[in-house]
Amino acid sequence: MAFKQNYVNADEVLEAHADVAKQLTEMLPEKLEAINAALKGTPFEISYRVLNELTIMVGIMLDNDSNTELETIVNNAIDCILLMKVLPRIEGDSDVFNLKTAQIVGDVKCTNRLQWLRELAPTINANENENADHQQTAKEKIEEMIERLDNQEFTRFWP
Repeated sequence: MAFKQNYVNADEVLEAHADVAKQLTEMLPEKLEAINAALKGTPFEISYRVLNELTIMVGIMLDNDSNTELETIVNNAIDCILLMKVLPRIEGDSDVFNLKTAQIVGDVKCTNRLQWLRELAPTINANENENADHQQTAKEKIEEMIERLDNQEFTRFWP
């Protein structure tokens, strides 16, 4: 049954996937803390309730595809969390997003919070099947939001 509830909380996921539990308890909070660092001082910061949802999502993905590398599963779950829980809450003008001090994220100098989020968003390989519908990734959505901010001086998730 597709709607069967597998897990209620993160602890159940960690128990069911004890072989990767230590990695998950290190990786997942670190990823969400990085996202919150980019959103610090805005009303868009996320709570640790999202950590529970992210862990459950990773657990379900592990259940459905135990052959995929853990990092790929975590990246796919982060992409989903960004698209479902983080980005839809974000809107505002350049005053909300511009940083007082530029941040270096990877090799990129970010002057606003959306650029910072774009650099944190995982790179998801699009489905190679040319007949398949392409589902937009968080990185692509953030890029769209940056363009809107640059062109209209206001942005939001929704068109």
